[in-house]
Amino acid sequence: MGISRAATTLTRLVYPSAMFNSINEVAEALLAQQYLASDEIATVVFLAEHMGKPILAEGPAGVGKTELAKAW
Repeated sequence: MGISRAATTLTRLVYPSAMFNSINEVAEALLAQQYLASDEIATVVFLAEHMGKPILAEGPAGVGKTELAKAW
C-alpha cells in the first residue's frame, strides 16, 4: 500500500463521510422517528451534519425543539 493510499484510508477513518447524501434522506430519517420536518428544518439538519456544526434551535414553547433533538 503506497503512502498516498494509506493517507486516504486514514483520512476516511478520521473524517468519515456524511451520514446522509441529500436533504430528502434527512427528512425521511426524521419522519421515521415520528418527526415531520419542514424543508427548512431538513435543510438545516443536513447542512449542520455535513459541516459538523451544532444546531441552535430557538422558539416559543411547543414548536418542537425538544422533539427535534430527540429525533436526531
